[in-house]
Amino acid sequence: MEERKLDIAVKSLNLAIQYNPKDFFAYNALGLTYEAMGDFVKSSKAYKDAVRENERFFEARDNLAKLLLKSGKFSEALEEFRYIAEETNNSNAYYNLGYAYYS
Repeated sequence: MEERKLDIAVKSLNLAIQYNPKDFFAYNALGLTYEAMGDFVKSSKAYKDAVRENERFFEARDNLAKLLLKSGKFSEALEEFRYIAEETNNSNAYYNLGYAYYS
């Protein structure tokens, strides 16, 4: 997506969060947008904000874990992947956990 549209997305998502600071979906979308822009620090913060608002929002936890792995934060990524696997008992979660160990 072109940079200009990503900037508009960030502004819109920040407005959504301003109107509803507990909107974990908006924080997750903001994290995805910042990640697409290459800003992993802001992306990580947005994913963590989503998880803070809803600790069982596994999509944000998964996005955070993958970003942590991509950023070389192996132990933090494993912690998130383990939590997701144990809480969801989902085959994809166990796949991601195994992949993290492989990486």
